[in-house]
Amino acid sequence: MNKKIIKSIFISGIILFLIWILFTRACVESNFLLSEDSRLPKWVKLPIGYTRQEVTASLFLYNTPFARFILRGPAPERKKLMDVLIKANWHPVTIEELKKCKNCDLSPQYYAASYKGINDLIEFRCKGPVFWMADKINTSITTTSSECKDIDDDLIGNPW
Repeated sequence: MNKKIIKSIFISGIILFLIWILFTRACVESNFLLSEDSRLPKWVKLPIGYTRQEVTASLFLYNTPFARFILRGPAPERKKLMDVLIKANWHPVTIEELKKCKNCDLSPQYYAASYKGINDLIEFRCKGPVFWMADKINTSITTTSSECKDIDDDLIGNPW
């Protein structure tokens, strides 16, 4: 084969690979804000001088088995206190329930999350940009509309 053809195929392959990476790893699928009445994830240790009530936490899900977790300090600075990539994917119980219920609105839904070997459970009680940290899977939760209120996008922030 001609060296130019081999070089073109190689470069095309690299470009396609980079495009695939961009669309499967770099694109945020959805983002959420930790509910004010939720505990923090088990892997979070608040810096000295901060309380749970003063901080906000955002979760950015990608269409990969990873998510980005960002903890911010109080307004007006909203300084980043923690910015980590965690392993996060649908919990097997949620996957099984979704298989049983093809076109229904399943609530709550759960994500299994892990950071540095510390496992935790993320709960989505309703459609909307809010999540909770859960201690166990609870299939009997009834969600009220007050839990699913609209959240100001500025509170969620962006992953950068």
